[in-house]
Amino acid sequence: LLIAEDNNTTKPDKSETSIKTSIEEEFCTIIRDTSYVLNEDDIEKAASFIYNAKNIYFFGVGSSGLSALEAEINFMRFGIPSKAVIDPHFQIMVSSTFTGDDVIIAFTLSGTTKDIYESCLVAKQSGAKIIVITNYVSSPIGKLADCILLTAAKEHIMQGGTLGGNVSQLFVIDVLKEKYYQKS
Repeated sequence: LLIAEDNNTTKPDKSETSIKTSIEEEFCTIIRDTSYVLNEDDIEKAASFIYNAKNIYFFGVGSSGLSALEAEINFMRFGIPSKAVIDPHFQIMVSSTFTGDDVIIAFTLSGTTKDIYESCLVAKQSGAKIIVITNYVSSPIGKLADCILLTAAKEHIMQGGTLGGNVSQLFVIDVLKEKYYQKS
């Protein structure tokens, strides 16, 4: 405790403050922009899919896999049978077992993640409903979707996997979770 107190008595470096402020502003902008592009009708539609589903699967790879894991935790707390699948090999295997009673929520900011696309294609052929959380409506995965929940995280190819992308995805999950809760 004394160490913490001693560290708090020093003044923050000016460059550290500007870094903190810059990141804070970036996250606030991501949430605000995601809220702006997130369509209420699409949230309602996705919540209905979840409400009527027998099983919910969250798919993501890389940093989007972390969002899938967090989503699983959030929905399991509501007693909703759900599973995050973040290994592409398991995603394709699980997708081949889906029926019309199952829902996939796929996380991909670019909407072009090859492994996610292939798994969603197999799931679609099995009759599963596909909800995609992405930045791009016209992406290949977006075109497979029964419902798209838009995010607004700015990621460049060399910055893939930034926390801002997860912030936007988790914001959408929180909104969707609350909409589901209202329906139940």
